[in-house]
Amino acid sequence: MDDVVDDSLVPDANGVLDLQDKHWVTLDDVVWSFTHSLLVLNVSRNQLVVVPPDVGNLLLLRELLLSNNRLPALPSAVGRCLQLRKLDLHRNRLTELPRELQHCERLEELDASWNELCAVPPELGRLQRLRVLNVRHNKLTSIPHTLCECAALEELGCEGNSGLVDVPEALRGNTRLVLWICSTVKTHRAAVDELVAINAELEHIARLGDEERLRLREDIARLQRDKAALEAERPHHYLRVKQHVLRAASQDGFGNYSEKLRAMMSQRASRLAVDLNDLREYDGSILRHPMEFVPPFEAAVKELVFNYDSLYGSKEADASRDVAFHVGFEGDFGHHNVNPRGLLASYLGQLVCVHGIVTKCSAVRPKVVRSVHYCKETNALLSREYRDNTSLAGPPTSSVYPTKDEDGHFLETEFGLSQYKDYQVLSMQETPETAPLGQLPRSCDVIVESDLVDRCKPGDRVRVIGIYRPLGGKSTAETTAVFRTVLIANNVQLLGKEVNGIVMSTEDLLNVREFAKRDDAFEILARSIAPSIYGHAEIKKALLLQLLGGVEKNLENGTHLRGDVNILMVGDPSTAKSQLLRFVRTIAPLAVNTTGRGSSGVGLTAAENIGLPDSLLSRFDLLFVVLDKLDRGADRNISDHVLRMHRYARAGHEGVPLSFEVSSTDHLALLHEPGGNGSGAANSTATAADSIFQKYDPLLHGGFQSSAYAGSGHGILTLDFLKKYVHYAKTRFQPVLTDAAIDLIAEGYAELRSQQNARTLPVTARSLETLIRLAAAHAKARLSKAIERADADKAMALMSFALYHEASEPHEPTRAGDNEPRRATSAATGPEPLDADHDVPMPTAPPATDDRAPTTRKRDRDAWSADELADDVCGVLTDMARRDGADGADDDDDGFPLTAVLARVNRTRGAAQQVARAALEKVLIALEEQNKLMYIRDGDDPMVMLI
Repeated sequence: MDDVVDDSLVPDANGVLDLQDKHWVTLDDVVWSFTHSLLVLNVSRNQLVVVPPDVGNLLLLRELLLSNNRLPALPSAVGRCLQLRKLDLHRNRLTELPRELQHCERLEELDASWNELCAVPPELGRLQRLRVLNVRHNKLTSIPHTLCECAALEELGCEGNSGLVDVPEALRGNTRLVLWICSTVKTHRAAVDELVAINAELEHIARLGDEERLRLREDIARLQRDKAALEAERPHHYLRVKQHVLRAASQDGFGNYSEKLRAMMSQRASRLAVDLNDLREYDGSILRHPMEFVPPFEAAVKELVFNYDSLYGSKEADASRDVAFHVGFEGDFGHHNVNPRGLLASYLGQLVCVHGIVTKCSAVRPKVVRSVHYCKETNALLSREYRDNTSLAGPPTSSVYPTKDEDGHFLETEFGLSQYKDYQVLSMQETPETAPLGQLPRSCDVIVESDLVDRCKPGDRVRVIGIYRPLGGKSTAETTAVFRTVLIANNVQLLGKEVNGIVMSTEDLLNVREFAKRDDAFEILARSIAPSIYGHAEIKKALLLQLLGGVEKNLENGTHLRGDVNILMVGDPSTAKSQLLRFVRTIAPLAVNTTGRGSSGVGLTAAENIGLPDSLLSRFDLLFVVLDKLDRGADRNISDHVLRMHRYARAGHEGVPLSFEVSSTDHLALLHEPGGNGSGAANSTATAADSIFQKYDPLLHGGFQSSAYAGSGHGILTLDFLKKYVHYAKTRFQPVLTDAAIDLIAEGYAELRSQQNARTLPVTARSLETLIRLAAAHAKARLSKAIERADADKAMALMSFALYHEASEPHEPTRAGDNEPRRATSAATGPEPLDADHDVPMPTAPPATDDRAPTTRKRDRDAWSADELADDVCGVLTDMARRDGADGADDDDDGFPLTAVLARVNRTRGAAQQVARAALEKVLIALEEQNKLMYIRDGDDPMVMLI
């Protein structure tokens, strides 16, 4: 039975047998049996000590590579290899070359450097096709003159031979020959200087002469032929796509891409925007197979750019670097338009459009594309290209950084010649409004490179177009079948850019400045915050000041004082907290809802109570506790407000006036819908005195019921005008404190610090900064460059409301005997006018408001003391127990709800002396410690029992 031949000893289909780096001492005899199939034999970097004469059997051998071995001699049988063109013998131990090499008439390159040769056989002069002869670093003493007969000889390297004293005269006269002898000829000869000069001149002539120029032209033609051959080897689809792009970018092409390309070049950019709608008519599979389109697209763009301008990018990039061009897709994506939650396995390898919010951006780091290394020993440069799993230009390459060349010489990295590109990783999260109820938003990683880095920042709403790909690895594949997925972006579009860059016309500026002259401008702005929410007047004012913000300061000593206003709202469910925040999100230029869907929707209100320490509360400028109070008058007004809104503000009732009832403190105007029939009537009855208010009618939701009422300033602004006003006031004005405002803020802060009994929020130095920020924001609302005393007064009023938690609700508190709605108590003034068409109460002039200063109102609230309140509570409880006993109630069940006790305590008090629930609870706890009563805090409504 014949022995089985090892596959590693069999030449490949091209006749190449690669046996380098095998550490062999001898070769297997089977190598010499491939007489008519072996063309290239590479046994470099082994330990060979002998080459058998059987090498002469390789009749068709063209290249014999024996470098980096231990060969002391070469057999003469090598002369029988008549087809030999290249013989590499460098770095061996050869002492002589066989004369039989003269029979290898096709030999073109002979490298015998770094050996121990003492002479060169004169018979080598018969090799008419020999172009390169390298005998560097040997022990030569002379060069045979027969080498002058080598007509094709172009390069003769003989430096490094210490015994070489001269070269033949005929070789020195050959203008085509490059002699490498300058560094090795002995210096004691008199003709050395002349020889060195002759050699330098020969080198100059050979490199710049006509022959060399002709050779360069031939090399260029050869490179062009190689390029054409490579293009022909590419898949047919690649060439078809490239030709389509070239045709589209022509002068008569569709999509106007010729102008787009020139616009890109004028901006010195490198990315061309391509509309998918233009490609669907050509090929609709680009969404499913983007990898087949992106490389030919980029190649076509590069070719077109250099056809227009061959020097494009030469100033921006070094000549040794390649200018990369990219394409960015845009247009309609159909079902490929998803959010991070919709990135499923079915989209792997496809082009998708993902929209969401950027939550994290990594630093921009350089990513190596091509590294260049320099070897000192050989004075040569080595380059290597790198591609990873995210590359679209081809399959991944090895990421090993070279430190040595093939001969083991150390390499130094030339960072200036290496090529890099910018690299950044983004984390994108789905938007809160698209997240399913009760689930956390999901995220995905996005890789951006080159000109796409730093296109966005955390908090931006973006639309990213890219290829959804998995990133595999050996460690991942060995442990699990789950791979990490990323989105490789080729286009990033910012959403909501028009909000950040609000454009105001001249008419808008005039309207803003005219509106700011009104005395009630701040009240109208505050009422325009969430107008569909009833009440919460003080909270709306605080939100308006938060939108405007204070003045940020950076002192010379490095201290930073923020200008932003922080607000915390806590309270009972169904008190419009989330709705207020949603409206603010529509006004703010940059707002992110970090809680996802509303907390009420996921049952978080059933969680246990959480204690907030003073250190945490001090981080907020204003704290609002929103309670669902039991008040008959307020409940009736809220119900009227909601019912009228649902009745007259629905689809199909255009022109029907939308009206809300006007209460004591919340002056919500009765407005028409835009385009309503009442608008013309209102404008037709306008007088000359009301002409100034006609400017404001377009800013409001339609006309008013009467021009007189419109001029009274009880309307609400349109959302568009409110955005422009807030943007203008926030960005154009940086008010400074006046002496009057400083005195009032200092006095008010000292008074707040002195009130320790009724205070529910810690008053610290942060509170002083809060007063300054609120006053500055109010000055911005007036479009003022100075913070006046009135601004400080408003800031003190809001701070007092936040500290004492006494909301000025838009109605009078219900007193004893007030069992009927407010509309029924207007007998003295007669019935309210009604709209004849819709039976809707017409608006009346709002009642007078309390114009007293905040400090005066606060002194009224503090008129009572803890001892007086304790006596009142005991008297109220005794009276309530006596009445229940007279009614025959059970003596064992003499507890009273806290709300009932609070209502009885406030029954005889005025509007400015109402007792807050928190203050009453403190008094009840103190009485419980004195064993005068029992305060049972179980359930939603605590109970109070006398002992």
